[in-house]
Amino acid sequence: MKAVWAGLRFVARMGKRAAVLGVCSSAVLLVVSTLFQNKLIYHPGASGSNCEYVWHPSDWGLRNTESVFIESADGTRIHLLLVKTSQSNTLPVVILCQSNAGNIGHRLPKAASFVRTLGVNVCLLSYRGYGKSEGRPEERGMVEDALAAVSFVRRSTTVGNVVVLYGLSLGAAVAIRATVASQGTVQGLVIENGYTSIPDMAAALLPPLKPLFHSQSFNGGMLRFLIRDRWEVLKLASKVDVPCLMLASLKDEMVPPEQMRRLRCVPHGLLLVEACSNLLFELDQG
Repeated sequence: MKAVWAGLRFVARMGKRAAVLGVCSSAVLLVVSTLFQNKLIYHPGASGSNCEYVWHPSDWGLRNTESVFIESADGTRIHLLLVKTSQSNTLPVVILCQSNAGNIGHRLPKAASFVRTLGVNVCLLSYRGYGKSEGRPEERGMVEDALAAVSFVRRSTTVGNVVVLYGLSLGAAVAIRATVASQGTVQGLVIENGYTSIPDMAAALLPPLKPLFHSQSFNGGMLRFLIRDRWEVLKLASKVDVPCLMLASLKDEMVPPEQMRRLRCVPHGLLLVEACSNLLFELDQG
């Protein structure tokens, strides 16, 4: 009997140690994710340098391009790359709002696909702090950058004035917010593998933090306020008043598909495509 009690005490001690270790690990994750959240969210230097473009338009046979710099609402200098069709001044413009990593050089293959396969003009938006743009990445400023891009292409005489915002991952949040704030200057929206918020993504990628950050946890994610750039678009999505196409991959490496399902509150022309692989959304580049 003594051996049984000794065994139970040993198990209890190990259980306490495991609990303490779990709490400490969660605390460390919480501190790190809070202190370094900007670097965890934004990765403009994925190619080794913020300003280094891994590809150039000529690498993809794109000859009809225009590189321009515009000013965002707060005066930050933003870089845009227009990729045009042969009849550019009469055709719509797709403003591509990229994901959180890399720069617009990484999006040239997609731009080439859009121009050749869909026959539309493409505007590659380099957010503040990305590529050749000035400033530092942050939520409000990046939405202003997208709105500045919309204003620029609508004034341009070299492309059509029908504007569609295309957002990938983090760019989906940028595109949703910019569409709602655009006051009718955006005519369409495409969302590819977007998410409901940064706290919800933190809960998905760091399971020990889920009770603290996830909006659907028992306490509503009581520490969501610690994240500065929350990119919360779930409620905002219901205010989108333009036709919207939503593309979701069941095998996306980062974004859980259920977050795209929750974004189905977009009211106009919603079509959710749940592909077995995110490669489905890469159009033929030949």
